[in-house]
Amino acid sequence: MPFIVWHKKRQAESPHFKYWSLTLNFQLTILILVRSLREGNLQLYKEACAALCPWFFALNSTNYARWLPVHIHDMKSLDKEAPSVATEFGKGHFVVQKSHCAFSSIPIDQAHQQNNRIVKGNGRTIGLTENSCQLLRWMVCGPEISHLINEFKCSEELTKKWQSKGPDLRHHEQMIGVQATFQKKVRALCATIEDMGNPFLE
Repeated sequence: MPFIVWHKKRQAESPHFKYWSLTLNFQLTILILVRSLREGNLQLYKEACAALCPWFFALNSTNYARWLPVHIHDMKSLDKEAPSVATEFGKGHFVVQKSHCAFSSIPIDQAHQQNNRIVKGNGRTIGLTENSCQLLRWMVCGPEISHLINEFKCSEELTKKWQSKGPDLRHHEQMIGVQATFQKKVRALCATIEDMGNPFLE
């Protein structure tokens, strides 16, 4: 029996199976969205947003359900409305690449949050918005301070890497230790399933 036929049959027979099938589908869609951002893949990003859209309606997330279709429409109409922006986005410039490592791009709003955290330091910024003069200083100086700190950190890290073994451009999860731990956990999960049996048969 083909897998798709078996899958549909089990969904019709078992509400428990259908629930976990939907959950798996939802999680995989979220991971595809994360991948599109990490790789700076605009086409995959648009497809992931379109796949996630029905979930926001189903889960009663009103604001996301209302505005995600608008965002998807804007992304799809970029070629006609703003060709130069569409070209840059197609090159992956709709995300921020803070390092040269693979699979490490982040959304722009996340980059803003990280920059704000760098500038805040330990002193925080409580009450900043209540003083227009201080807020203006923050808006003008904050990005420059963050840029200088990041530039210093990057140059320091690159110097250390070049002095040791040269630049390491791998993603942190590609390291041997991380991969060994992952394989160990997969084997443990498989062993547990083999010992306890298939939960979908109950």
